[in-house]
Amino acid sequence: MESPLKYNSVLGYHITCLYCGSFALVISLLAAQFSYRYVAVCRPNQLAHYEFSVLCCIFVPCLVCFIAWYLFVFYGMSNSIEKQLYLKEELKKYYDEDSTKVAFIAVMYLSIGEDGERIWRFWDLMLLVACVITIGGCFAIILFCAINIYMKMKNAGNNMSKRSIELNRQLLVTLSFQTILPLFMMYVPVSLEITMPLLEIETGHLANFTAGSLAVYPSLEPLIAIFCIREFKKAVFCCIRPRVTSATTNRYSAYSPEKPKSNSKIHF
Repeated sequence: MESPLKYNSVLGYHITCLYCGSFALVISLLAAQFSYRYVAVCRPNQLAHYEFSVLCCIFVPCLVCFIAWYLFVFYGMSNSIEKQLYLKEELKKYYDEDSTKVAFIAVMYLSIGEDGERIWRFWDLMLLVACVITIGGCFAIILFCAINIYMKMKNAGNNMSKRSIELNRQLLVTLSFQTILPLFMMYVPVSLEITMPLLEIETGHLANFTAGSLAVYPSLEPLIAIFCIREFKKAVFCCIRPRVTSATTNRYSAYSPEKPKSNSKIHF
């Protein structure tokens, strides 16, 4: 609610939808990384002969997920008059904002008619379906690729060098932690926040936790690669070791006696 674009109903709404689309882009890119490692480890011949086609098949669906999620949020969480009236008191009480002026997105799965009948909203329900399909499908791909990569490395034997096995192991561990971290910081909170209103359960402070975790996650994600991949760790911590080594070498060389030159003459 503190964005400088919060009173720009058009631009603020589109940027919010793009931000939600990036949520689907992140998890689809994680699935794409696992898919690429699966092809590189389990099917290296296809990667060698059809590299461009493989990359297109892996990364084009990421753009499709991003665009589809943007459209679902754009239409399913639209800032309608009905939602403005429903959230008018809540936004005024907790944020001191006018729901008719501030740009926001909200999901409303059903509304109550004049006769008390429940009226289900199609696009809002489609947002829930898109969430389940995107998260469930990407995690199914990640799980499939991770299991096959692990089994391939375990049964590699003499087909792969020790260095290749170790590098693939480090990459697999990195991708696994990079998947587990957003699972608990992004996907589980967002899934609960979208699903709980369908069960008529108040989200409460979960909404604030979701926004905070989404803001903190990008700063934690690179640390996983730094500490899990050996070469990255050396590049970060190597600035201390050379100084110690050079100082030790100079200390011993300063007190070591000079060897006699090979062309010196010895007189008896």
